[in-house]
Formats: sequence, C-alpha cells, structure tokens
Amino acid sequence: MDWKKTKNILIFALIIMNVLLIYNIYIKDNSSSSSLDDFDSVKELLLERNIDITDVDYKVYTEMPRFRVFKFKYNLLQLSDLQKEGFSVTDNEDVLRIQGEYEEGSEQDIDMMVGKIIAALGIEADHIQMMHSYKSQGVEYRIYNQKVSGYLFDDGYLKVENVENKSIVADYQWLEVEQLDEYLNDEIYPIEKSILSLINFNADSKRNLKIVNYEIVYHVDEQDQLLIDNLTSIEPIPYWRAISESGEVYYLNGLR
Repeated sequence: MDWKKTKNILIFALIIMNVLLIYNIYIKDNSSSSSLDDFDSVKELLLERNIDITDVDYKVYTEMPRFRVFKFKYNLLQLSDLQKEGFSVTDNEDVLRIQGEYEEGSEQDIDMMVGKIIAALGIEADHIQMMHSYKSQGVEYRIYNQKVSGYLFDDGYLKVENVENKSIVADYQWLEVEQLDEYLNDEIYPIEKSILSLINFNADSKRNLKIVNYEIVYHVDEQDQLLIDNLTSIEPIPYWRAISESGEVYYLNGLR
C-alpha cells in the first residue's frame, strides 16, 4: 500500500469535510435557529485552527430590544465619596480614572478595594457583571460591564488594573439607558455561525487563541456621540463580542 498517497487522500478528505461544514452552517442554512450539534461541530473545526472555544457558554438570543443611551453625567457626591475612601479621581476625556494604593495584600483585599469603588459610584449589584480577569506582566486586569434588563453594554464599563497587589487603577464610564418598547427587526446572527468568523482573526493558525467569553453586547459605533458635552442619545447596535484568555477583544456583527 502507498501510505504517502493514502495520507494525502485523507488530508484532502478532511479539507472537503471542513468546507462542507462551513457551507452548511455558515452559508447554506440562513435560518436564525441554533442547534447544540452545530455548535459542537464548530468547536471541533475551530480547534483544528488552534482556536479554543471550549469555555464559551452556549447562548441563544431570539430577539433584541432597542435601547437609547447617552453618557452618564457624574455628580460631585460620587467623586467626594471616592476621595473619602482614599482614592484620587481624574477626568480623562470624560472617563473617570480612579487610583488608590494599599499595602500588599490578598485577593480578598483587592476584592474589598474594588467593592469600595463600586459602592462609592453607586452601582447596584445587578447592574454590573464581571466579564473576564487575566494577568499579564505582574498586573491583574478585571473587565466589568454595565447590565440593564439582563443585557450587557460594552460602553458602560469599569476596567480595573491591580498592579502587583500594591495599587489599583480603574477606568470608569457609565451610560444612561432607556429601553424602548420596540424590538430590532433584523434576525440575530446565531452563535454557531458568527463564531466561525474568528478564523479571520487567527490567520496564523500556528498561534493558539483561547476564547473565554462570547456573547451579545450593545455597542456604540460613533464614540464621539458619548461625549458628556454632547449628551446626545444614540441607539447602540448588538455585536457578538469575543474576549480571549489574554484580554484581546474582537467584535462581530450581531445582526444579519
């Protein structure tokens, strides 16, 4: 038996199977329904491209409400409460930067510092969600997002840097959110179809890309509209947002 020829045939067959899979899931089936079988097939396909989505929860979105948002205007009481807790506060292009130092401590101490910031800013527990935490070069990063009516807003965030367990630097931007009595007319792009687009972000298949969070967020394309001086309301658009283990963020259109 010619093993070299047999190996080439098997490789070719695998390539054809991948092409057919992409065609059936990503192109041919243009319905908005999702299936667990399709998602499991996509996991295997992406693993062959060194893209690991095994930690991604399978979520189905059937409809998305419309929202209007504008930049939240901070009040002096919030800033005063932060300063009373020992933090310095500066305004950098309408984003609050909150900084504080502390003796080197445990993770519980860091949680307490973050809790003080959240409490001083007046954020209710069900209006904020931690999306991801990771470490890089001695710094721990935590990403929180604003949550309204169960939906996440990419432009409402608290991003915390814990520097060597000695100081905290947090950037804070919040939104005023109004939910409209309407729903978006476009179909939601199903997760098992949209997530295949990650292949485009990992052109070098030798690089390992591990995705730890993948879900719909509302995002404002025109960031100039979020300046406090404007206070102009704008409708954010749903995007599938991928966050990698190392903190990279990718956006893919959430609507057809």
